[in-house]
This record gives sequence, structure tokens and C-alpha cells, in this order.
Amino acid sequence: MKTKKVLVFLIMICFFVLNTNIAVFAAYKDISANANFKADVERLNKLGILVYRDYFRPNQPVTRLEVAEALVKIAGAQDQAAYQKKYALFSDIKPNTESCGYVTWAVKKKYLMPMADGNFHPNDAATYSQVVTALVRMLGYSDSDVSGVWPQNYIDKARELGITKDLKFSASDRVFRWAFAKMLSRLLDAQPKGSNLKFYEATGLYSSVLVVQTSKTSGKLSSNEVLTDAGVLINTTKTSLDSGKRYMVKVDSGKITKVFGEDTESYQFVITKVSGKTVYFSEGGKTKSTNLPASAVYYVSGVKQNYDTIENAIKPNQKVSFVYSLDKSKVEYVVINDLYPQDIYGNYDEVLILANYKTLSSLTENQIQTDKGIYYLASGIKPDGIEIGAKYGVYIKDDTITKIAQKIWVAEKYTVKNIDSGIIEAERDGKTVEISLLSKPVYYYQGTKQSYDTISNILKEDQTIYLSKDRETDKVMAYVIIDPQGTKYGTYTEVIVLQDALLNSALENNQVLTDKGIYYLADTKSKNLRLAQNMLFI
Repeated sequence: MKTKKVLVFLIMICFFVLNTNIAVFAAYKDISANANFKADVERLNKLGILVYRDYFRPNQPVTRLEVAEALVKIAGAQDQAAYQKKYALFSDIKPNTESCGYVTWAVKKKYLMPMADGNFHPNDAATYSQVVTALVRMLGYSDSDVSGVWPQNYIDKARELGITKDLKFSASDRVFRWAFAKMLSRLLDAQPKGSNLKFYEATGLYSSVLVVQTSKTSGKLSSNEVLTDAGVLINTTKTSLDSGKRYMVKVDSGKITKVFGEDTESYQFVITKVSGKTVYFSEGGKTKSTNLPASAVYYVSGVKQNYDTIENAIKPNQKVSFVYSLDKSKVEYVVINDLYPQDIYGNYDEVLILANYKTLSSLTENQIQTDKGIYYLASGIKPDGIEIGAKYGVYIKDDTITKIAQKIWVAEKYTVKNIDSGIIEAERDGKTVEISLLSKPVYYYQGTKQSYDTISNILKEDQTIYLSKDRETDKVMAYVIIDPQGTKYGTYTEVIVLQDALLNSALENNQVLTDKGIYYLADTKSKNLRLAQNMLFI
């Protein structure tokens, strides 16, 4: 029974791999993060060219058979090799095997040659001269293209083509796996004889595409479309592609049919502040900054941008992606997109929260009042999670807040207990503190902006007062005052009392005529109003 379960599990895995068009890549356990050949090995592994189980064994010499297999795969010639596996050219190569196909193909192409005794010696270590000769010939060069004596002429040509840069081997030296990986990786980027394309492009092995926008960053793209540096492509695979990353893919008639993986590494962050060409961002709870590299190619919201004017296109709440070269020696591309695209989320604004449905009865549960007006909240935004007195950076589309991006001011909530000569005794978390009202901050009472000069007439016991503070400076920026008895007292306003019942017989004893109309007085104490000017709750 146990054997059957294992068999079913293995069949399921095989089905998944064969039907998802996803290249399976597993990191090797014996390659350190800072190894200078790590990126080359990973690239070849994703492409299925150099694949080993668990351990790469970088210092193990590569065999002649391994070289033959790698040559077939890097040329995308697996079908040709499979056809030729029935033809055994050497007595030490068993026919009708994959090994036979690899060797036969490589020898017929004259990339590899038999040894002096006429056999292939598949398990012998490949020499430096054998490897560089094969790679140079794969680029379309022959003996007539390289002057001098073999193998030095091919060694010189390989160096000229950049294949053996910084490698120090003699012609008869064995080639270690790490060095072979570097040479194969450089072959991919080399140009074949007479071509302006790189090897991987010329052979159709894969296409390297930079994704600059997806449906998450642009409302103009459908869910299976991506905008790349090669135009809009349709992703037919089950692999999700992210903007700001470079991928190795198979493309057929504008459709991505296979994703091998990321071509190079990238680093993403979200801009919190901009100063010229210097951008600030948060990482690990700390604020960091970086200068935008002058040598990189820039894409902002899917459009190529000039570095000289890039500061005009960048702003907070944009996601930046630095796309590195293979060896991470430089940033080749910088992709910038709004974290919340305008055509999807609307425009960015900063709003101070003044009231919600609990403090203002005219609001519905999914509405809030701000210093910029009353807005609906998009589904997914919980009203109770938005603090009165706090200031938020939000995205607004029509009359709806679609996204809350950041909190700019924090709110401290107090209950007024006593007021004496401009000093407020207030309670917070069971503790009594004194609050001095400052003249510079903005004041709001029951959602209406007030002046500092009249605020003393508004304040009363048991009100809630929110101190809105800047998160970075802790400076008080605004006071938001809410009357818990708002339904009893109404809204504060200033009126000029023109007449009462003594001066106007048409008025009842508990009525007054003001510059804003006739009002009833709630109690007899209010009858002692002075003519000319008074402050009332109406």
C-alpha cells in the first residue's frame, strides 16, 4: 500500500512539471551566496543545461561526456541528439543511450574530437583546450578564422570573445565545473560570427525580457498581459510575472510559452521621500537613501525616461526596481511604477480624518468625513481601522477612497475633564494630563474648521479631543474636537443677536432673532443673551 502511494505521488509531480511550463530550479547546497560563479550556475540550472542533484561540486573536473551534453542543451539540439543516439561512433559509447546521442551530435558538429586511440573516453576530464575549442566553434568560427597553432589560436580567440575572461588555465589543465559554468554562461551572451544577436537569441534558446508593467500596475493590461521592453506579450504559462524583473522566456508569436526563471537579480523598494535624484525608503524599520544611477535605462509607468529629467517623474509611493547585470557589478535597468496606479486607484491625496459614522449620525458605516470632504470607503477598508485625528495618504477615485497608503500623522485621544484659563485637564488611559492649546495648529470642531480665537468658547467638559501629531517630529499639527453630546447641543456657530421678545412682540419669550435666522432657546438661562454678538450651539 505504501509503495502505491509513493508511486501516485511521483506521477502527480511529473504531471505537474510537464503541464505547467515552469522550469524547476533548486539551489545547490554547496555554493555559497558570495561565490563569483553562483549566478552563472543558477542561470544554467534554470535553463536545464547544467543540472545536478542537491550538490554542484564546483571543484570537480567536468568530463568529456558532460561537455557534450551541455553543448547539445545550450544549442537547443535535444531532438537532433535523440535522433542520433542510435549511431554509435565509438566503441566506448553504448548505442541507443542519451549519452550516445550527445556525443554523436557534438562530434559530427566537430565541436569535440575523438582521442588519439580513436575512442571518445567519455569519463575522462575535459581539458581547457578541448572546452575552449568547442565553445569557439559553437559561435561559428573554424580553423580558417583563427590564425596560429592549435590550441593557442583557439585559446586566444576565446579570450577575445570574452568567454575566458579572468580564467587562468593552461591548455592541458582540467576544467572544473565552476569554470565550465562561467564559460557556458559567457557563451550565452557572446555574439556568433557575423551576427548582432547574442548566442541565446540567435539560437532561439530563450528571450530575455524586462517586464515593465503588469495588470497590477496598469489598468490597460489584461490579467494575462505584460508590457515588456519588447512590447506587450501574452503570458500563457501559470507562472506569475512581476514588473521590474527580467526573465528568461520562450516567446512564440507574441505569446510567452515557457518561463525559465529570472535572468538577473533585482532589488525593490518603495519611495517614501524624494530629493532631486536621491530617493528615500524604509527597510527593516530604518530610513535609507540611494542615488539613482546615471548609467541605467529608466522606465516610468511603462514609458522610457531620460535620466536628466527623472526627478520630475518620481514621487512617494512609487515602487522602484533596480535590475542588475548578471555579475551584479551595475544596475542596468530601473523600473518605476506607482504602487497604486492612477487609472486603477485614482489620485493620491493626504486627508485628516474628522468623523466617522459613530461620531456623525449623517454618515453611513462606509463613509468618513475628512478635511477634504466626505468619502466612501472601498470594500476591504475597515472604517473602525481608520483613526479620527490621524492624517493618511490615500488614493481617491471619484467619491471613494480606494486605498490607504500610509499614516502621516498619528492621533492621541483625550477626554476633557476641566478647562481653566486655556489649560485643559484631560484624561487618557486612566491618567490625567495637562494640555496647552497652541495657536499654530489647525482646529476642527464637529467636522468644521475653527479659529484659535474662538476655540475657548467651544471647549467643554466630557468632549473628546484628538491631538494630531507628525510622526517624524512629534509636533502637534491639528486639534480635532468631538462633542459626545452633539445630538443634544447641535453644532456650534457664531450669531449676532438682533432682537428678543422684549424688542419684538412677534417673538415668543424663548425666541431670538439673529443674523442667521430665528431660533428657540433651549432653557431659561439662555434668555440672558446680550444683543449684538453671541456664540450658540444650534
